[in-house]
Parts: sequence; C-alpha cells; structure tokens
Amino acid sequence: MKVTKQQVNVLIMVLGVIIIALTYFYGVQKLNEKTEILEAENGKLRNEINTLQQLQLKQNTYIADTEMMKGLCEVIVEMFPSYVLTEDEIMYAVKLENQVGCHFSYVGTPVTENIEIPLGEKENMLADLQDITGAIAANSTVNEEQIFSVNGFMLGRSASTNNFTCTYDQFKKLVMLIREEDNLLSMDEISLSYNNMTGSLSGTMTINYYSMSGTGRKYELPQTGVAGYGVDCIFGAVIRDEEPVTAPEDDMLGEDTEDEVPEE
Repeated sequence: MKVTKQQVNVLIMVLGVIIIALTYFYGVQKLNEKTEILEAENGKLRNEINTLQQLQLKQNTYIADTEMMKGLCEVIVEMFPSYVLTEDEIMYAVKLENQVGCHFSYVGTPVTENIEIPLGEKENMLADLQDITGAIAANSTVNEEQIFSVNGFMLGRSASTNNFTCTYDQFKKLVMLIREEDNLLSMDEISLSYNNMTGSLSGTMTINYYSMSGTGRKYELPQTGVAGYGVDCIFGAVIRDEEPVTAPEDDMLGEDTEDEVPEE
C-alpha cells in the first residue's frame, strides 16, 4: 500500500501530539507536583529558620535567665532544713518565749507528713520541628548541669498546734519573728481571746514547720539562744551541740541520700 506524503504528515502530527501529551502528563505535571512539594518543604524550613534565628537572638538572655532561676532555686532550698524533729519544735517555742516574753502552755509535735513536689516541664520551642533541625530538637537542652533538678527531693510539713498567752504588743512581735525566721515557716488557724482581768491575750495558732530531705544537706541543731538547763535537761543533745548520728537510708529517696538526722 502506497502512503502519500499527506498521510505521512498527518501521522507525524499525530505522533507529535501524542509525544506532547505524554510529555505534559508524565513530565510537566510530575515536575509541577514535585515543585509544589518542594515549595511546601521550603515553607516549613523558612519557619524553622525564623524560629532558630529568634532563639539565637535571645540565646544570651535564655542562658542568663536559666542561671538566675537556678540560683533562686538554690536560695529557696536553703530555707528548708533537712529535718524537723520534735525537739526542734519545742525548743523553737522556748526561743520565742525568751525573745518575746510570752508563755506557751502547749506545743503540739505531730508527725511530719510528706508533701508532693510538683515537677515543672522544660519548655522546648523546637519540639515540633522535624526537618533539618531534628537533631537539635532531640537535644535542645544541651547544658543539663544548668538546670536545677529536684529529683529525689521530699518536702515535709509538720503542723504544730500551740497554745500561748501574751500581750497585744508581744503578739505582734511573735508574728514578726515567725515571719522573719530563716527557716521557712507559716502560720494559720490563729484564734485570740482577751482576758478582762489580766489584760492579756490567750491564743491558739498552728505553726507549719517545713523541711526538705534528699538535698544532701546535714541536719543542723536548732539555734535557740537558750542557755543550759542543767544536767537533767532532756534536751541536752541540743544544748551541748553534740554531733548527730547518721540517719538510715531512705528507700524512697534512693541510695544517694546524704541527709543526716540525730536520733530522737
């Protein structure tokens, strides 16, 4: 069969259209899809770069703030004694009597109860970044020694109920001394009654004694400023400044606990 030149030209045109169609569907369209994917990835990378640039600009501020907060945490921990014993609560009442001139007729010495310490979460602005910063996101806190950790700490509270008598001025001084005490204390449930015959106040208040174990600090004898009571004083260990004996290990705090406490 003889093919005319016109048929050949038509065939070439048809082949050209097919080639163009195949090029579009399997070339240009795929290229457009790839371009869209790359543009989306570039958008995410631009966001990550902006985040990293913001962090870099504030890097020195974050480091300084971290050091400041670590120092503040250390100061707060210093406000807590490692233990609060029965004799501590009794001798503190004696100390207040000597400094204020009031009289304590009853000092409660309850068992110290443990208070759970809520742990904060570390802020990680890179946690949601998954591409080129994946390694940074996984290791964004590179200086763990700069972070103050309370792992193994145990906060204790002993709510001591106290009955006392004093004048109005003595009561004000009493509140001021408790508030300004070096070790952290708090007061609640204060009630007062006035005696018309004596002109004095009779009151009941709860003093909360706080302690923190697991910090590695040693037990310190209470600084009461009280002189010796004689050889029969049952608090001789406090007055003679005898060395405390090592407390048994606390399984709840782990084997690294270094707090020491004298035997009651």
